[in-house]
Amino acid sequence: MQTNFFTENGHEIEKEISESLSRIWDIAEDSTPTIWTTAVNTILSTTAKQNDRKYFTASKLRTCENHEWLYDFVWYDNNEFGLNDVYLVVESEWKNPWGNEDYSYDIQYDFEKLILARSIYKLMIFEGDNLDENSQYLDTLKKIVINCKLTRKGDRYMFAAWDKDKQEFYFDLQIAD
Repeated sequence: MQTNFFTENGHEIEKEISESLSRIWDIAEDSTPTIWTTAVNTILSTTAKQNDRKYFTASKLRTCENHEWLYDFVWYDNNEFGLNDVYLVVESEWKNPWGNEDYSYDIQYDFEKLILARSIYKLMIFEGDNLDENSQYLDTLKKIVINCKLTRKGDRYMFAAWDKDKQEFYFDLQIAD
């Protein structure tokens, strides 16, 4: 994993997302799951409106056009009949502060929702205590993409792994063959 992966290899929107998420401390007061979820949703909501994009957003944020549905965060647009297209779906899973749950199961559970998504971009956000732990989670998620029959050629999976030791995100991208 490396911090600049989206910048070097991603689409313009992926670059904007990774650059925006890297500035999470501009919004987050601390790293509790509720504050981080709000900060991530605020960042993604702002990014959805940049560069003259007119995406609607859905999340727990009151400033979004729609309340959270299906996924933690969604960028979409409508036509005169209703839903037209979905551009981004996001799932995030933060560690339980009490540490009594199977976090790797929680990550996989949320990530598999992204496998079902019919969107251009899919983003999974998670955290690990260090680079080694995040690498293990990432390897597992990439194996799911490679081995799942639902994966379609060209599916784009973005990963934002928070390294608690270094207090920064590492980004990676999996594009299905």
